[in-house]
Amino acid sequence: MRAACGFPSPAADYEAEEVTLDQLMVRNPLATILVEAAGDSMVEAGIFEGDLLVVDREVEPRSGSIVLACYDGSFTVKRLRLDPKGRIELHPENPLSGCGVLRPRPGEQFEVEGVVTGLARRLCSAAASSALATAARPSSAKNSALLRKRLYSRACGTRAALLDAVRAGRPP
Repeated sequence: MRAACGFPSPAADYEAEEVTLDQLMVRNPLATILVEAAGDSMVEAGIFEGDLLVVDREVEPRSGSIVLACYDGSFTVKRLRLDPKGRIELHPENPLSGCGVLRPRPGEQFEVEGVVTGLARRLCSAAASSALATAARPSSAKNSALLRKRLYSRACGTRAALLDAVRAGRPP
């Protein structure tokens, strides 16, 4: 089913076949895993803390793909690039995150686990969405990525903040 985000559709009485999220987002169910995003190193790629990432372990990673990688015993999500000599680099998508480019060396533990093919996110309030859109405009301050993350976290709340509030007996 499709729904207009502007004026109501004249075909509102038309009923379409139901589609599940699995049908839309999972191409290969046996090779697909879901991973919760943590941190802010990928906000300029549209990945925020708490997003649920769809990772296909059978998609061939290419230069420019966003990948889930295991590097030095830890999982990370970064943009895969190849340097001029064909060596792998993992690039963050937020210059303010403090996370530099990762360049695995021979002998280091490194493996691309899969390619991020989609994500799911809970929507926050209209006021938060408006603030996020304002912060994303090119005319905004150069710290817009950091501002977007702060606004998103404040307006929507991170999972950790909600859990902390519940554990402390405060209403979220």
